[in-house]
Amino acid sequence: MRRLLLVVLLLVGCREGGPDRAPAVADTAAIRLTGDSLRAAIRDTIRALPDSADAFGGLRVRLLGPVAGLPDPLWAVWPSAMFTAELPAFINLYTRTPGGGWRTVARQPLGGSVIDSQIDSVAQTDLNPSRLWLQVGGPAGAHAYSYQLMSFDGWTWTYEADAFSSDGVWPARLRDADGDGKPDLWREATDFYVFCYACGVRRYDTELLRWTGAGFDTVRLSQPPPTVPLTASWLTDRALALARADLWMDARDTA
Repeated sequence: MRRLLLVVLLLVGCREGGPDRAPAVADTAAIRLTGDSLRAAIRDTIRALPDSADAFGGLRVRLLGPVAGLPDPLWAVWPSAMFTAELPAFINLYTRTPGGGWRTVARQPLGGSVIDSQIDSVAQTDLNPSRLWLQVGGPAGAHAYSYQLMSFDGWTWTYEADAFSSDGVWPARLRDADGDGKPDLWREATDFYVFCYACGVRRYDTELLRWTGAGFDTVRLSQPPPTVPLTASWLTDRALALARADLWMDARDTA
């Protein structure tokens, strides 16, 4: 428990942005040509996509890493243009057929997602090897940013977790908090409107969520178990009291 508290406190002085991206696929000519082929093959199926070079370039593709039980290779496709009533948000999955064509594996409209205006980042992650996991991000409003963690088991898409930041930073990241080899989800919870956004006064906060195998549970600071030595228990109790009073720097020094 004390180790987890220390990790939380260290975040006070170590607030970095950006997603945990899967290892980049080599940018070879073959991959580029295949991506262009996929764009051309599905462009006619999206009737709302205008007949302009900019719109054609606004259809993004990404070669995904292998996932057990899913076709390999697997490609994700999404629009990078601003969403409209005619061109709603979506992420579709495709794979190659033996004849060199394309087969649709899954279609997923993002109507129920927090991503409601534009997708500018899709990153694959390996939270659980039995599913495909995608971290999706996009701007929202004048200076905000939305994040959606999604999974696909071969039949159903599931929105596993979401996050939002009013400051335009990537509002969530996957990190192993306690050294158990499993990634935990750190989620931005900072209040950027203590007085007003332009006032610049922030109340920094973050949430830690742990994957249970069926969903995410929020990890809350709690008292150490009775088996912890008295000296360590007293220090942890002191750090917890300071943290609960929002005296995070003092709590970090105590821990």
